[in-house]
This record gives sequence, structure tokens and C-alpha cells, in this order.
Amino acid sequence: MENFAQVANQLTASGLFLRVSGHHQNLTNQLLEKGYSIEKMTEIMEFVREYSSDQKLENDIVEVSFDQYFDSLKRMETMMDAVKGYQEMGELNMQISNEDFHLESEGASLGYEMDSEEGEREAK
Repeated sequence: MENFAQVANQLTASGLFLRVSGHHQNLTNQLLEKGYSIEKMTEIMEFVREYSSDQKLENDIVEVSFDQYFDSLKRMETMMDAVKGYQEMGELNMQISNEDFHLESEGASLGYEMDSEEGEREAK
């Protein structure tokens, strides 16, 4: 069986985010489309409130919240670093490409032609 604290945390955190970001009505509509009645949603949330009011359980939920927050923050930092790395590599590749184009143009003006297959230069 799944850990109650983890599931309660995910449920409440997701619901809170959807409310704060203005998507609460959309969530309600989607739940109704998936067969959840307003009564069932209310029953589930009352169950969570009832069982999470216990101090030990509340402490567990808070601990899970911190763990999930820090884990998500670390994963997001990794994604952010990867995006920055790809952007830096893209800029570097553009610089190299521009330099290569410049060198090929300069070589052509001096009478050299680059053989793209062999990578060798031949005088015209």
C-alpha cells in the first residue's frame, strides 16, 4: 500500500497549485468527465483532512513535502543547467561555423578550394 503522507501531499499540493494558477474550475470539469462526482471529491478531501489532522501524520506529510520540494528543486536545477549547456554549445557551434565559413571564403579568394570529402586543399 502506498504511503498515505505521500499521496495526501501530492493530492493537496497539486490541488493547491491548480487553484493558485487559476485552473481549479478546469480541474473540476476534468474530474467530472472522468466520472468523479462533486460528492466523491468532497468525500476524498474530507478523508484526507480527517486523517492528516493527527499530529504524527501531519509531521509525516510536512516531511514528505520538504523531501519532494527539495527533490523537485534539484531535478529542475539539473534541467536548467542542461538547457544552459545546450544554449552555450549552440552559440559555440555558430561561432565555429562562422569562422569555418570565413576561412573557406578567404581560401577561395586566395585560389584554394576545399575538398569536402577529403578535407584537403588543392591549388587551382
